[in-house]
Amino acid sequence: ALMNLWRNWRTGLEYADERLNAVLFGALDECLVHNGKYVPLDYKTRGSAPRDGDSERYYQTQLDTYALLLSSNGYPVENFCYLVYYYPKTVEAQGQVTFAVYPIEMTSDPERARRRFEEAVHSLDEPLPQPSARCEYCTWHTTLAQRVESSTSEPTSKPPRLKPKTTEQARFNW
Repeated sequence: ALMNLWRNWRTGLEYADERLNAVLFGALDECLVHNGKYVPLDYKTRGSAPRDGDSERYYQTQLDTYALLLSSNGYPVENFCYLVYYYPKTVEAQGQVTFAVYPIEMTSDPERARRRFEEAVHSLDEPLPQPSARCEYCTWHTTLAQRVESSTSEPTSKPPRLKPKTTEQARFNW
């Protein structure tokens, strides 16, 4: 019954930080129980097998966040979690796909997620950083700025601030 609530993006788990006046929300794919402690598990689909280091690089924060959500709601967590990848092993002429299943055990650290969340909330009070050619996520910044400039009559040199406009709690969906 709990997993049905935790899986649903409307009723998942919340972490509220009153000091920051912010709430973090997330929905789990699955959760195992090992020796009375909870172990987050997330499913991933890909077009190919994951490369070494990809799991930690792309999903460590997500899994740490699930551990934070569980622990802050009174559910003790293990210091590990799982990603389970599904990727095509064979594709038949008729379109039938056979999937490989590849589980990866990773560490999880709710405190690391709490610190990351705090940094994210504090960053909302800072100006947006300038894009960098070394940052793989910066192209959105340039694209957004160009779209804003082209949609306004007055050109602007800075992209809009991505900050809540009210004093109500900021809500972050993971």
